[in-house]
Amino acid sequence: MKYTIFYFVLLATLLTSCHKEATLPPITNTGANVLACKVNGKVVIVSGNNNRQFMDPYGVMFNPMTWFGLIIVEGDNGSPKTGISLHIIYNDTLGNYPIITGYNPNTYIPLGASYVTESSNSAFTTDSSHGGSINIIAYSGKHISGTFAFDAINDEGKFVHITEGRFDITNK
Repeated sequence: MKYTIFYFVLLATLLTSCHKEATLPPITNTGANVLACKVNGKVVIVSGNNNRQFMDPYGVMFNPMTWFGLIIVEGDNGSPKTGISLHIIYNDTLGNYPIITGYNPNTYIPLGASYVTESSNSAFTTDSSHGGSINIIAYSGKHISGTFAFDAINDEGKFVHITEGRFDITNK
């Protein structure tokens, strides 16, 4: 009987201490204010919208600079700090857009995608050899949703593979 109780307590402890792996949120078009993806297979989720503007610390945002043919989608979370930026040329239609590097000729704002984390010494960015794509599912002046994936490299020559990305953002 002693062993039965011991094994029961041991089993209960093991079952309650199991760590459940984070899962990606579903792809939505509801204004969920989330940007999520897998970075080298690990789930990263950035959420919340505090009507942030560029350089504000946390949350998700998009900047619809469509008059310049540009859309910027960004997300930063607090701890550990993780940032994802997507800058693309947009031609007013839904669908798939390649992530290209360079500058928007109308604004000289850099194009491409990047991933930054506290644990890395430098940003991972797309370049001419490492790119990806963004699929815009829905867009209005206040709301954007879609999916993305890209590969990026840092100054040390290390790579990240960003897969199964999704965003659903409404600016207030």
